[in-house]
Amino acid sequence: MIRYVIVRLLVAIPVVLIVASLVFVLGRVMPGDPVAVMLGDQGTPEDIARLRQTLGLDDPLPTQYLRWLRQALLQLDLGDSIYLKRPVVQALAERIAPTFMLTALGAGLAIAGGVSLGVTSAVHRNTWVDRVVMVLALLGLSIPSFWLGLALILIFAVWLHVLPSSGYDGVRYLLLPAVAIGLSGMGIIARMARSSLLDVLRQPYVQTARGKGLTNRTVIWRHAMRNALVPTLTVVGLIVTSLAGGAIVVESVFAIPGAGRLIIQSVARRDYPVIQGGVMFVALLYVLANLIVDVLYAYIDPRVRYA
Repeated sequence: MIRYVIVRLLVAIPVVLIVASLVFVLGRVMPGDPVAVMLGDQGTPEDIARLRQTLGLDDPLPTQYLRWLRQALLQLDLGDSIYLKRPVVQALAERIAPTFMLTALGAGLAIAGGVSLGVTSAVHRNTWVDRVVMVLALLGLSIPSFWLGLALILIFAVWLHVLPSSGYDGVRYLLLPAVAIGLSGMGIIARMARSSLLDVLRQPYVQTARGKGLTNRTVIWRHAMRNALVPTLTVVGLIVTSLAGGAIVVESVFAIPGAGRLIIQSVARRDYPVIQGGVMFVALLYVLANLIVDVLYAYIDPRVRYA
């Protein structure tokens, strides 16, 4: 297992670099000039040319790429923000706490609610409970997170005055955004948990357990649920990583000063180093989440072995 984890981590390095390299190229070819954004309408052509030379943006694209690659690989330096004039690592580190908390809350809501609804739906299959749960899951899948965020602000902040609508000053400010990003994941997990549990409940060993007189609760949670979690866990890994991407949009809706909002602002400013650093962080999160899911397979299902 340790050897497998080490190999996966080593493979993650070129994956993250490839993703960041694509962002590097796309960032340079998209319309807009960070120097023009920084100087505004007051900047003269001479000022723009001078600042571009100072920042190294007038160098050929291959030269800029090799310089960035050398810094990232040999010095572990993501460079300095063009707009903020600070190291990218420092700028992201200052904003990572709200994003991490928001993603964790959204993932917890999606996993706990999705598994609970999926099990309830499977246990009461083909009843009105099953139909209601599946309709709710379908609604969660269909509603965009940014629209749901606006609706939650209108209901709980404007009409009821029970939760804040924007900003960040503790977990209370993250409840509405967590619901906004977690509801779609909850719907996906609920549908997968229901399907997986129904397949397991048809297996002979489950029928044998029922024949021995075990209660329905014992059959489901001690015998069926562990095997049903294997395919569900795959979806959970994808959901958790996608929530990090959803947090980028939701942070803008709720004006949360997190890393996601910083990336959005950096795109508007054409702040290339921050965009590249943020994408590398998200790519690394995807790789680590998939690695954790693969490791958990072996603990949930003893038949899984990694060479």
